[in-house]
Amino acid sequence: MKIKLSNVEGYHTYAYLEPAADPVGYYSLKFTSQWETAKDPVAEQTKFNILLSPDALNNLRTLIK
Repeated sequence: MKIKLSNVEGYHTYAYLEPAADPVGYYSLKFTSQWETAKDPVAEQTKFNILLSPDALNNLRTLIK
């Protein structure tokens, strides 16, 4: 799943959450950015990437609520 978190003057920030292939039950959480006036305006730059256990994902959900 990909969602746009923000768009400020052509600077976009996205979040991805996807099931990991291994280990089973874990999730990959990634944040990227994209700048419309960059040399390659369609390229996304990874800013943060983490593998979350089921417990860690639940903790994150609790934090966000």
